Amino acid sequence: MSLLALKSIDTTLFLVPAGAFLFDLMLRHHFDVLSLVLMILGIVYLFLPMSDFIWLLNDEKFELQKKTYPEVISKFRETYLTMHPVYNKTHYK
Repeated sequence: MSLLALKSIDTTLFLVPAGAFLFDLMLRHHFDVLSLVLMILGIVYLFLPMSDFIWLLNDEKFELQKKTYPEVISKFRETYLTMHPVYNKTHYK
């Protein structure tokens, strides 16, 4: 459902210039070249596979390193004991 909503927002990139193009053509009997260019760009944008493009730009290659909690505890600024109010009052005064 949210993908449909996002696609309907993307159609405004086509509909606004198309409306301006038709308005100019019907009432003024000429059209603005910018409206035609923006309408074509809106159509191209609608049919581009944007999810593939986003994955291409955000592709991360990293190796997952499995470590135990005692091995990485020094890298944490806060732990459960320092953040929990009960332990904070009794153990860290």
